[in-house]
Amino acid sequence: MLPPGGLPQQPPRTEFPANFVPPTARDLRRGLRRDLRRGLRRDLRQLPAHGAACVPSIQPRGVATDRGVTGEKMPKLDPLDSLFVAWAFIFQIVLIAHFAVRKVWFETYTLSYGWIVYALCIPALIVSLVLLRGGKSWSFWIGGFIVLLFSSFGYWVDYIAKSPFRNPFQPALGVPYVMLYFASVMFYWWPLALVSRPLWVAYAILFGISTVLNITSH
Repeated sequence: MLPPGGLPQQPPRTEFPANFVPPTARDLRRGLRRDLRRGLRRDLRQLPAHGAACVPSIQPRGVATDRGVTGEKMPKLDPLDSLFVAWAFIFQIVLIAHFAVRKVWFETYTLSYGWIVYALCIPALIVSLVLLRGGKSWSFWIGGFIVLLFSSFGYWVDYIAKSPFRNPFQPALGVPYVMLYFASVMFYWWPLALVSRPLWVAYAILFGISTVLNITSH
């Protein structure tokens, strides 16, 4: 059945000239790029004069700013963190100095001045109490109490019992002595990773130096 009005009209046919050559894919790509460039230039000309202020500034990766490295905010230490960091490094530097001097004058220095290392438990305990009352995590204040245990045990062994457990090594005294010493140092080293990775690495280097001096000074 035919629709009203008779047969449907056919769309007009496009007539091409006799010398017409169809465009190739390469010609189409060139035309597309040309149109894109023209459109981009037209859009840029239409931007308002203050449009540049709307464009976010771009900084090259790794440039130091007030936020540290671009895109990474540097941690700011609060007073309690600063106290912990300062005391941790003071403790390790004193140990390095102690082992370096002991390496040269082992007998005379150890008996006369070795107690200085054990006396570090006093400031260590004070710092731990400040950190504890300040609400810091247990990992920050436990070190001072371990130093107190280590110093008490070491002072008793060296100056009260006067037991030469180091050479030859006596496990009954040497094992708890070494474990308490390393526990004291570890709880000043490990928590630094919660504060600053570079500080943690720096302390690891100092700990390596003190360990070498400690072993070679016996």
